[in-house]
Amino acid sequence: MSVTVLVLPSRVITAPVTLPSLSSLPIRATHVGHHQLPAYGTQVIAGRSEEPPVTSRVTLVSPAMSRSLRRARFDDADPLDESGTARARSARGTLRAARRVLVSPTVRCRGTASALGLEATEAPELAALDMGRWRGRTLEEVAAAEPDAVALWLADPRAAPHGGESVRSLCGRAGRWLEVVQESEDGVLAVVEPEFVRSVVVVALGMPVEAFWRLDVPPLTATALSGRAGRWNLRLGQPLDASGA
Repeated sequence: MSVTVLVLPSRVITAPVTLPSLSSLPIRATHVGHHQLPAYGTQVIAGRSEEPPVTSRVTLVSPAMSRSLRRARFDDADPLDESGTARARSARGTLRAARRVLVSPTVRCRGTASALGLEATEAPELAALDMGRWRGRTLEEVAAAEPDAVALWLADPRAAPHGGESVRSLCGRAGRWLEVVQESEDGVLAVVEPEFVRSVVVVALGMPVEAFWRLDVPPLTATALSGRAGRWNLRLGQPLDASGA
């Protein structure tokens, strides 16, 4: 037990304070008069207490395998294949329970949620990246037909030569969603496309948008985020199997 003396304008407050490990809590600055102190746990500011931010927990699950994923085909409403469905069914019960369960509108995400035994609410804000006129085509096919457009798309996250949504726009959408869910005290579980997982990771870690292309999200894996006050910790790409997620 240590004693911290806070010097306030025209008065002094002496209060016992037990300091936790610095690695276990985010630290923010508290201004008292003209002083700046590291703040831990409950804050006392000019005679009033302020509770620390609530820890938010978000788990993102990528869809199981489908023919489109095997062929690197931009989403064409293809359902899960037999092996993907079987693997998802075998992973039932491995995910930590959450009060809010959401799913992207895509066919394979909805199929994955169903195979996992999840009663999920469809959330349009979790939609896949809109690939415009490239939707339903493989990357190889598009690269052969429009090599310059593909090169631009891969080099510039602001570019959308397919007429759909840019990678930067997707990251912006993911960031807005993350801001909303971090204010909730309930855990959130969402089945979403791999590109949405990438975008959330980019935003959560404050990475440059160009890092989007350097992240790999395997099928039927869980990415878990926990944090508060805008600071996130991540556990990436945990396979869903009998060992849990």
